[in-house]
Amino acid sequence: MDKSYSEGNGIAELLCIVKNHIVLLLVVVVGVVALSLGYALISTPSYTATTTITVEPIASLVQNTGNKSASTGIVNEIQYFTSTGVVAKALGSMELGAYTRKDGTDYSDLLLEEKKFKNLLLKIELSEIENTNQVTVSFEHVNQDFANAFIAALHTAFDAKLSEISDEQLDKEHGLLKTMLRQAESSLVEAELARDELQSRPIYVEYNANNSSYHRILNFLEILLREVDPNIIAEDGLKTLGVLRIVDPTSVSLVENYTQEYSNLVYFQIAQLIKQTKANEVVSEDSPGGFYWENLEKSKLALLDHLSLIQGQAEAEVFLPQITSSVKVSFLADEKQYYFDSLKEFRSIALIEEKINYDLNQYKGKVLQYTNQLKSFEENRSIALNPTSVVEPVQIKDLDGNTPTLLILALGLFLGLALGFLCILLYDTFSDSLIDEFGIKKFVGEQIPIWTTIPKNQRNNNHSSIELGIFISLAGRTSEAFSQLAGIVQHGGTSNGGNVYCFSSLGYRESGVSIVLNLALSIMKNGKKVLMIGTNSEETMYPNIYDSIVASDTSVKKVSLEDMDLGAVKKTDTKLPLLHLASIDGEPHELSIILNSEAFSSTVQTAAEAYDIILIDGPTFRSPSNLLAVAKNSTGLVLNIRQGIASKKAMKQLLATVSVTKVPILGIVFNTMFGRPFMWEKYRIQKQDKKRLSGF
Repeated sequence: MDKSYSEGNGIAELLCIVKNHIVLLLVVVVGVVALSLGYALISTPSYTATTTITVEPIASLVQNTGNKSASTGIVNEIQYFTSTGVVAKALGSMELGAYTRKDGTDYSDLLLEEKKFKNLLLKIELSEIENTNQVTVSFEHVNQDFANAFIAALHTAFDAKLSEISDEQLDKEHGLLKTMLRQAESSLVEAELARDELQSRPIYVEYNANNSSYHRILNFLEILLREVDPNIIAEDGLKTLGVLRIVDPTSVSLVENYTQEYSNLVYFQIAQLIKQTKANEVVSEDSPGGFYWENLEKSKLALLDHLSLIQGQAEAEVFLPQITSSVKVSFLADEKQYYFDSLKEFRSIALIEEKINYDLNQYKGKVLQYTNQLKSFEENRSIALNPTSVVEPVQIKDLDGNTPTLLILALGLFLGLALGFLCILLYDTFSDSLIDEFGIKKFVGEQIPIWTTIPKNQRNNNHSSIELGIFISLAGRTSEAFSQLAGIVQHGGTSNGGNVYCFSSLGYRESGVSIVLNLALSIMKNGKKVLMIGTNSEETMYPNIYDSIVASDTSVKKVSLEDMDLGAVKKTDTKLPLLHLASIDGEPHELSIILNSEAFSSTVQTAAEAYDIILIDGPTFRSPSNLLAVAKNSTGLVLNIRQGIASKKAMKQLLATVSVTKVPILGIVFNTMFGRPFMWEKYRIQKQDKKRLSGF
């Protein structure tokens, strides 16, 4: 199929489809419009109650707490207008028994029957006014008093709903603030307890008392260590004795005594530093400590005297500095490490204290913040805000209760056209009939040209076989179509070197004989000698048909193809008739044998030399064997398609047959002479065609 054709002619194709199904379109449109008019005539008059109100966003109703910002829209708010709860509350506030219907029943069933309640909901319409927080509410009903009262009650229920929602949010926020205040107060108490517990610990007391002193002591010990001779040979005095090989008990005792006296001196000096630090005094270089210095010197002289006795004076002068340096380094290093470790622990205590103090300040600030917020919240909440305010009071439109008849009819017309077009498209899509040139070209594209379309004409009921239509005296557009087809056939033979054409149809009773006979008559009028060969197939008995033609026109002769003396036929013989109607006398079931015989081929070849044009009314395209036989003896095949009888399915089968057998199809004649068949006629033809197909 040629897709470009289909796409390029979309509008034209659509118009053609509408034209072909105009009756269906009119039936649907008239039916829908009639239903619309009937509805307009029998419908009960209705009234519309409207009101316009300003809606305060819920966020604005609670923004005075300081935690909300005003909203610029009311989309979330107006959804409650048609909520089940609000509508039910509005109905519950009304005296429904005071309003009655035409049948005498009251409106109390609106709260009892779900279906009626839902129908009521559907009649509520909301329309926001652009760039404002205003909304127009409309309600259509047959009882104007009920409509008026319901809109007023609905507004009241909606206003109460917004107040309820804002109160819930305010209560929730108030509770949240109180919870946060309680949590902050609880955290503050916990922080205070942690601070008191820390301050009660001895190490904290020591830290606060001795932190500065310990820093000075570390500096003091560092100075003492720098003054010691670095050339020591052991970690302490006793080990130095071992290295110097001095191991007698007296020496050990003297070194221990010296170590003790040095420790006493340093402890005294440290004690002085602590006292001076607490009193914010500057450390004095001549701090009183003569007693400790005197004892240290005595111990040092005793050690020197003893070393002189056992080692000699010279060696004693050498050993003594090493021993004293070892004693000082060992003692001072231990003391420095002690104070350094103490300061590390003090630093961790300081970090804990800093964290506790930070938490205390934070929780104090939060307690103050939440206390102030609660106070402001409670003060602002006492200010009354109205969720809604009336812009236009409730009014009743359409006081006369007129039904919009013209609007209903317009909608009915529009709906009818839409449904009509839809029905046409569906019918055209699912129908199997070929009823216009567009439908044909969808299948064949540009592969097979449509030579002509025979327009609709009245049947000639004077003929014995009514389905054959008219064979003579064609007039108007029908005559022009056959003249055009005659010209194509005559000049086509000249261009391709042949003058034998076989006409065939897709299926049963497509009236191919009407086309071939009228074409033969049209060519005869042009002064050409024509031989038409009919094949007795599918209940078409040509001898009887030919009798009718000969009786109408004496210049036409009929003859049996087997009995013809083709040797006596000359194109130049003016005495011979211009049109010979020949038939194959065999029965339909013998057709295959006749068409595939050498005798038939020889007869056609001889006749082609004697006649200007030879037309063969051949078998249907469902018989590939017979078509191949005819195609072999002809210029080519011409497909006759009758409007409304030829099917899309048969066309698909034809294209498949052509692709396999390579049968040359020169063109298509679209036959609309008899118009589209009635449904009963088409059903009868399809039934008979299906029965005949079962024999193949």
